[in-house]
This record gives sequence, C-alpha cells and structure tokens, in this order.
Amino acid sequence: MDIKLPDITGFELTSIIKKKKPNIPIIAQTAVASDSDKLKCMKVRCDDFISKPIYHTLLRSLIQKHLNK
Repeated sequence: MDIKLPDITGFELTSIIKKKKPNIPIIAQTAVASDSDKLKCMKVRCDDFISKPIYHTLLRSLIQKHLNK
C-alpha cells in the first residue's frame, strides 16, 4: 500500500480494507520513512512497512512472511 495516493491516503484506504477484510496482509510503502508514518501505519493495522528504494529481496521476504502466517 502506497501511503501517498492521489485521491485518498494509504492510511484511509488501509482502514477501509481492514474493516472489510481484517485478515488481508497489507505492507505499507513510502519514499519518506519517518517514524511518525511508521506509527500511523501500525495504527491503521498495516502488517508491515517498507521504504523506498525497495529492494526486491526484502519485499519478497516480507510478502513470504505474511503469506506463511
């Protein structure tokens, strides 16, 4: 989930998704990795967080981690 979307924030969209499908894993990603953004992601129930630049090995590892739950 990109935190900076054009019409709705990733925080808002994650909240909507989690209300309808609470068990779906959501990994937040953004170019700006501030501690406050990470906290907001966890507040809206993102399952993990990754910042840009995104390295495919790390992203693949995070996806695999959440698919194996």
